[in-house]
Amino acid sequence: MASDGKKSGQMKKINKFYIASLHLEEVFGFHCQVVSLTEELPSAGLPEISLQHLRRQLDAYQAAVTRLDDLLSADTLSPLSKQVIAANKERGRAWRRLNAFAKAMKACPEASVAAAAGRAKAVIDKYGNPAYLSQLQESAILYSLLQELRASLAAGDLEGLGIEVWLDDLEAKENAYLAAMNGRLAELSARQVGAVQQARRSADAAYRNLVEGVNLLATLHGDASFADFISRLNVMVAEEKEVLKGRATRRENKETQEEA
Repeated sequence: MASDGKKSGQMKKINKFYIASLHLEEVFGFHCQVVSLTEELPSAGLPEISLQHLRRQLDAYQAAVTRLDDLLSADTLSPLSKQVIAANKERGRAWRRLNAFAKAMKACPEASVAAAAGRAKAVIDKYGNPAYLSQLQESAILYSLLQELRASLAAGDLEGLGIEVWLDDLEAKENAYLAAMNGRLAELSARQVGAVQQARRSADAAYRNLVEGVNLLATLHGDASFADFISRLNVMVAEEKEVLKGRATRRENKETQEEA
């Protein structure tokens, strides 16, 4: 079982891994999720000098990831890039249909259904319209939105609403977008040079600086303000470690077969 970095008597800390080993499409997705997760970091409750230090590192990280996103989004000429553009439009339409459904069902004559629709609409409104965000941020928002609505559905809070088909549609459109994006990123990775390569290195370096900064502040001021961020990020780090471990195992097996 992956540790969140806290044992008896120890402060929580973010576990480290060799991020440079991730493929371009993998590291882009990882940075996308981390940027969304940084909303969990404290904006108050610490000495001002510590908050300023954290903000500087956070701003630098977000700027580096945005730069990488901009460069990857700028490549719009290849067939794979056109697939990404089309898939992005489709997931936008799916979100609008989901939002329109929840809004309309708030007027349902069946009180319990109207109440369930109100709860669903409140969740949708909490995240807002992701179409106005970067593609990187949109995926992160849709992931969180779907997770929360699925959890509400499982808890019975949306019973009788019939929202499942709209969630399935949005999830299918988001998965299609991610598949198209991964295809394009794999293509870019194969010819990763120049500005994209430098932007990736800058994003990775800014991530490492942020990790070191959060770990330092958690040590200095206690981990209470950082606990949720650290725990959730460590789950993501453990997943990436499994990806790298699986790749190493497959490579070793292949080498063994070739030597046999």
